[in-house]
Amino acid sequence: MLSLSTLSGSASNIQTYKTYAEVSPYYSSTEPIVYQTLSSNGEQLLFCIQGQQQKQLAVYLAQSNGTRLFKVFSSAYYSVGNEEIYFAPINSPPAISGNGEIVALGVRASLDISRRNDWIMVYNTKTQRRIFVQLRQLISGTNYAKLPETNFKQTILSMDFEGKYLVCQIEIGLDTPSCKSYDTALLFSNIDGSNQQILVGPEDFSRPTCSFRWKDYPKSPHQPMLTYKGDRVVFYGQVFGAQDPYDQNGEIFVINTNKSNLRQLSHLRREETKLEALGPFCLNYYGSRIFFKHHIQDQYYLSSVSIDGGLIQNHVTIDKVANFAISGDGRRLFFIDSKHDHSLVYFDISREMVTLVLDKSWSGSPYSYPILDQLNPKSISKSSVTAFDGKKLFIIVQSGSNTWLCSISMDSNLLTPQKTIMSFEINKTVFVVNDRRISLDTPAYIKNQRVMLPLDLIAEHFGYKLFINPDQSQAQLRLNGNILVLNKSNSKGFWNGKSITIQPPMELKGRSLFFPASLLRDQMGLKLNWDNQLQTLQVLRTATP
Repeated sequence: MLSLSTLSGSASNIQTYKTYAEVSPYYSSTEPIVYQTLSSNGEQLLFCIQGQQQKQLAVYLAQSNGTRLFKVFSSAYYSVGNEEIYFAPINSPPAISGNGEIVALGVRASLDISRRNDWIMVYNTKTQRRIFVQLRQLISGTNYAKLPETNFKQTILSMDFEGKYLVCQIEIGLDTPSCKSYDTALLFSNIDGSNQQILVGPEDFSRPTCSFRWKDYPKSPHQPMLTYKGDRVVFYGQVFGAQDPYDQNGEIFVINTNKSNLRQLSHLRREETKLEALGPFCLNYYGSRIFFKHHIQDQYYLSSVSIDGGLIQNHVTIDKVANFAISGDGRRLFFIDSKHDHSLVYFDISREMVTLVLDKSWSGSPYSYPILDQLNPKSISKSSVTAFDGKKLFIIVQSGSNTWLCSISMDSNLLTPQKTIMSFEINKTVFVVNDRRISLDTPAYIKNQRVMLPLDLIAEHFGYKLFINPDQSQAQLRLNGNILVLNKSNSKGFWNGKSITIQPPMELKGRSLFFPASLLRDQMGLKLNWDNQLQTLQVLRTATP
């Protein structure tokens, strides 16, 4: 029972940090980008665009650095043997192998004479060859096998790392004037469609009673996901039977692909909210751990369990409607957090700390990127994997009339506490950061009634990224997409491309460039406290401006 689960840390002792993140808008479309995912090696980006009028789907692939974009599939006639068949994609997520070389997509033969069985399109990125595989394996007594349309809310296809094996969720059933019924099953095969076999599903179908016969639970398996080697499949399945195979009451199961060692990994009471009802799960890089949302006593958690079984670990609270992504190594959990003004954050499991990635609480105004304004729970795809170390992920945002697919790259070397207090005493060669005293080469000073502060120290302790020209004639401070440009001995600077006045201008003192502290208040959103009697300036960043 879940009362045995453990909680890594309580909200009261979780520390909060900020990291530097660079946002790069990669692709935009006037039609909705409805799905995106990375290959588990972090090298290939797969995404889908859906037409607003005809609802036609187009599937694209690109390198995760934003290059080599090409269309993998869209509705058209394709050659299959000696036939020309018109195929249209179904509205469910495509799959990509862990190495990014193979793409698989469910398609429907819209204009084919026989449409009882759907197809899977398999695309090899190296050979640029497409093959079409028809679903051939049926349960005794049924007459069709189709792929479910999940509107990109649930995955139905999965491959191993090398793209050798494929598992898919299928609908199998009977459609006759006297009997119409269906249920789901998991179909496992080689990537070329050979050796198709039902991995989990009903034994047969009884036409007289118009019902399926199951050997045992689980029933109605959903959302299969293959592990790295393709030797095991994790999926949701029903323990308590229901009339509708899409009732959201699934538990997590795992089975070997040779049909051995079926095990149930989560166990909830019948009246409790089942894990499947809260959204999809996802696996880390090697498939050794499963991550999902979990409901306990009016709280929602990002939780995980080992694929070998054991206690469920609850890592951090999350909003009920929030989607999430994990780093391939399973250490970082990304989500939109309402407790931090709906900022994009990640929770580091091993260090038990929350880190703000795109921070809406201290972002400055105006934004260089309107992306911050548009962040919402749907910005992150439902339970996807980022790059292995979690230093790069992709989000989808709506801005104006366009949908944007954006890359977010994080610099883990620029990680600072969210609550930061720096104190400078005029003309003293010591400053204080969060009660820690540090020596200065050149002290803060006053010029033209303005306090001048060292640029490099401000950048270091508040997590700004600092770029200085080799001749030290120009400096740039960046955070959250905001860019402040300063020119030495020049009263003209730039804030997000807009000209501003810098008085006094930046100047070189000792080995550091100094600039007026008022810019931190006026442009960067920090708070300044000046003590005239002690001749001390405090620079503050706290959770609430």
